[in-house]
Amino acid sequence: MRISGKRLKALLVTIVLATIVALYQWIALISLRAGETLAFCQLGPWMDCARVWNSSLSLAIQKYTLLPVPAWGVLWGLAAIALIFRVVFLRRQSIANESVGHGLCLLLAGAAVTATLLLIYGTLNEGLCLLCLLFYVLVYVSFLILLPGCRIAPARMIQGVGKILGPVLVIYLVLVFPAMNTPLDGSVEKSQSVENRQQSSAEEAASELSSNDIEQHPLAKFLKSLPVEMQHTLSVALFIYRTSPKVDIPVDPERLMFGKPDAPVHMVAWVDMHNCPQCRFIEEALFKLRRATPPGSWNYEVRQFPVSSECNPHIKLADPSGTSCLMAKALICTKNAAMNDLLRLNFYRSMNGMSKTRVREILENSGMDMSAISRCISSPETAKKLQLDIEDAIKNFLRGVPMITVNGRKATFHPSFLYSLILAGGRDDHPAFDVMEAPSQR
Repeated sequence: MRISGKRLKALLVTIVLATIVALYQWIALISLRAGETLAFCQLGPWMDCARVWNSSLSLAIQKYTLLPVPAWGVLWGLAAIALIFRVVFLRRQSIANESVGHGLCLLLAGAAVTATLLLIYGTLNEGLCLLCLLFYVLVYVSFLILLPGCRIAPARMIQGVGKILGPVLVIYLVLVFPAMNTPLDGSVEKSQSVENRQQSSAEEAASELSSNDIEQHPLAKFLKSLPVEMQHTLSVALFIYRTSPKVDIPVDPERLMFGKPDAPVHMVAWVDMHNCPQCRFIEEALFKLRRATPPGSWNYEVRQFPVSSECNPHIKLADPSGTSCLMAKALICTKNAAMNDLLRLNFYRSMNGMSKTRVREILENSGMDMSAISRCISSPETAKKLQLDIEDAIKNFLRGVPMITVNGRKATFHPSFLYSLILAGGRDDHPAFDVMEAPSQR
């Protein structure tokens, strides 16, 4: 490997910075899974650390390798730093360092390829995170710094791999212990039903509250912090929720915009993209709830109820723009949650003056495969799914959009009330609700 001393110093600084970023991600991941809110974590539906770190791929990597994804970044950085110091030491001793250099080139090339694959996967599936992008940039920069000095012959690759394995194995063994203390979100077995999960959560909460002062529970603290008038409002909302009939609507993993299928609180919102400013308000509030609530505590589905006789037999008037049904079907066809979030956001922003041309522009600008989504929009399967959304809304006694249900019961939309139900684990009989001051009866 032929690389100048200045390039080697620049390489060392870049990798040290990348290692610090990876270590910070690891610490932030632990804080996030412990229930803390990170202000920088969610910058929008497409840029969400929690979604990336709790994705199925990230959880699988941690489960089967014992290291969370950020810890692998730390391992890579420390291994690269060790090899750089090894190269410097051998140079000062005037000892040949070709095999160590080959190992360093392979280590950085492998990291660049891995970063590219993760970037593609995140773009197509789970979304991206700001810290991840910063780490990827530093990986690419370090590889570009080293690239001019990398001349690896196939025969030397085995020697290079051998130089990597030693430090990687040692660092892995050092990191395994702290990694095993990193909580694994979503570790509940998928075979457990939602009802069993809710029941077990309720039993755990009850046993916990029996030995602790109820007023110290986060729900009780939150409710007592509210003004009396707000407590009265939530008391009424809780009464309405308790007396609402329950309609079982199973969780559809393909329609989840947020959370795990086995979360104890299951929210479903029926919306219309064409002329429903209140729908946008609901979604914006639910985005804030994502950041303010513990991971794994709830999930959220978006269902469609277009207010147009073109596709909704329960509506008598047609949508003059012809976009209500079109947008509903486009969202049903968009199974990627992050992309669905982005489309809904852009649809809401263009609500005034929406047209079929504008819908197509939004789809194209979002990077959608227009031929594929056009086929999906016009398919009988999509029309059937839309009718199921509409009929499920009618079963829940929908009187207009937006409508939201929590665990199968119609709920008053109020951010503080929904937040309370999440803190209660979906239990409307949680003892902490008793701290609220009930409205006076007249």
